Amino acid sequence: MKKKVIQNVISTVLVAMMIVGCGAKATPEGDSSTSDTTKSASSDGNAAARTLQVGHVNPSKEDDQFQRYAVLFKENLEEISDGAFAIEIMGDAQLGGDRDMLEGLQMGTLDMGLISNFTIGLFSPVFQVFNLPYIFETGEEAYAIFDDPEAMEPLREELYNSCNIQLLSFAEGGFRYMLNNVRPINTVADMKDIKFRLPESPIYVDTFKALGSNPTTMPYTETFAAVQQGTVDGLEIPLGSIHSSGYYEINDYLSMTEHFYSPIGVMLSRTVWDSLTDQEKQWFNEAAEKTTKEHRIFFAEVELKYLEDIAASGIEINEVADKSEFREAVKPVIEAYREEFGGDILDRIK
Repeated sequence: MKKKVIQNVISTVLVAMMIVGCGAKATPEGDSSTSDTTKSASSDGNAAARTLQVGHVNPSKEDDQFQRYAVLFKENLEEISDGAFAIEIMGDAQLGGDRDMLEGLQMGTLDMGLISNFTIGLFSPVFQVFNLPYIFETGEEAYAIFDDPEAMEPLREELYNSCNIQLLSFAEGGFRYMLNNVRPINTVADMKDIKFRLPESPIYVDTFKALGSNPTTMPYTETFAAVQQGTVDGLEIPLGSIHSSGYYEINDYLSMTEHFYSPIGVMLSRTVWDSLTDQEKQWFNEAAEKTTKEHRIFFAEVELKYLEDIAASGIEINEVADKSEFREAVKPVIEAYREEFGGDILDRIK
């Protein structure tokens, strides 16, 4: 790749940097219950830190965006609670995929999870509004919604009441880009017939069909092998996941399409949440707010490093300077889902 092209792409990244019920519903065990993974007392009878597990699917690497949020939250909660709580981080999909973990939160068998929004939308469909293509053009536009209590509180209540999950915050997951082994994606025509792996999200599938590709859904844990073996031609994920999972090593082309924004839900089981005192709930909210702000700063700084490392591998990278053709092609997808979500949240975003 020419050095000038890489520099242009890096510069672009720097510049650009609710209501259906929730499947099967679990009933919380009561205000005093805790999940199976929670420890609350030491053997000598003295008060001990209550340990909660937080799970995520990404690699437990220091510069991975999921892992970094988990580490920051652990540090902040343990400090704010003066050691009353401890966090055990379970990355690398040790507790299952996103769907497995969300079901665990719903049933109260998992304490806390960092889960991509497209999976949250499968359980509480209103959250799919954030899965719509090109709904945000910058991270700052997304932050304006996620930090707005008036916009988020109805969604938070929906998730709590129908799914038994308390949403603490949305972490920065970044925009999603396309990787494949067929051709660079510069125009909608370049999408034709490419077999992209997608997560199990109807909006994602409808979007890629509207763009002319041949989408197929499969669990993230199966995707690396599927790309290696040629079962699919490529996939679309955030830059941080491309970097931490090594997808740049098994794909020929990376196109900076920014077609979806991919927030990460920071979620606590209702079983745990209802067991907390008002003071403890305040600690969790404070830790989440502090961590989210710190994580945004981290992500802005680390994304350039991601791109530099990926470019050094030799993969062909192309920016998509004019995305108007892509936005026009997916307008029918957005309008098709407007009635399902209600226009209020869409209008607030727009």
